[in-house]
Amino acid sequence: MIEAQENENIVYDSGKGSWSDLWKKEDYWAIWLGFILLIAGMIIYFPMGDDAIKAKINDANATLTAESERAPFKTIEWYSALDAKKKLKGTSSPIGKAIKKYTSKPKKWSGNPLSAFYLSADAAKAASAKGKVKYDAAKAQEATILGAAKEAQAKAAAASFADEVLNADAGKKIDEWRTVHAKTGKLKKKANVKPYNLLPGLIGFMLFLAAFFGIGIAVMGDSFAKFAKAFAFVFAVAVIAYVASSNAP
Repeated sequence: MIEAQENENIVYDSGKGSWSDLWKKEDYWAIWLGFILLIAGMIIYFPMGDDAIKAKINDANATLTAESERAPFKTIEWYSALDAKKKLKGTSSPIGKAIKKYTSKPKKWSGNPLSAFYLSADAAKAASAKGKVKYDAAKAQEATILGAAKEAQAKAAAASFADEVLNADAGKKIDEWRTVHAKTGKLKKKANVKPYNLLPGLIGFMLFLAAFFGIGIAVMGDSFAKFAKAFAFVFAVAVIAYVASSNAP
């Protein structure tokens, strides 16, 4: 608590605190609410690391270590293990998918800004058909480049990875494969477009956040109704700003 004492033209500030500041000050409520979110995340996502997932992580780590010791460059097996490890996410669990459904960001859009929030089944099917043509072509190209990379790596392995020329050639071809692999991954998403309606989720997320942050407002004795109205306005402005920045020409 800050008290000001005025003596003629001089103002003296004396800093005093009390235990009630822990639930009456906004700064402390920011800490409490952030702590609650952190604990909730730990409770929800940490148990997702069951024995099956841990086994997959250990297998991937073992492969990464073995391949790093086997070759002087990152092998195809090394990248495959890394890709497998990246797929292991807490959001892939049933509860993770449910939470993600209500916390999804507006999509990128072009032409119609409403497509950032809603896409019908027919529109999704048409978009997938259009994207599948490019994806199939990229997939075929990746298969060809991967074949060349495997052949180059096999030659380097046959020389016990002691030939610098063969090692350099294998590393170069594997890098080419990874570049095409990344592009193919992006095209795969465009070939598997799913219909969506984000509006209910966004509204529900806004109500949840308003109620969650409103706990502190209510305890501090301020008007929850006024806070909720102001929060809804700020949330809407934030969504509009995000949608505007997600325009894909």
